[in-house]
Amino acid sequence: MKDNRTSVKRSLLVSAIALTLTAALLIGTTFAWFTSNATTGVSTVQSGKLEIQLLDANGR
Repeated sequence: MKDNRTSVKRSLLVSAIALTLTAALLIGTTFAWFTSNATTGVSTVQSGKLEIQLLDANGR
């Protein structure tokens, strides 16, 4: 029975590490996608400069 518990704990640890690594890669990819820009000789394409303001009912 002890060998089975060790196997389950090891499997859960490996799964947690894989999930954490996957989340970190996804966050890094999303960050790079929203903050990238491309420049050519004619025009510039830029993303990620969005400003958002929250206003109440009085407009403040």
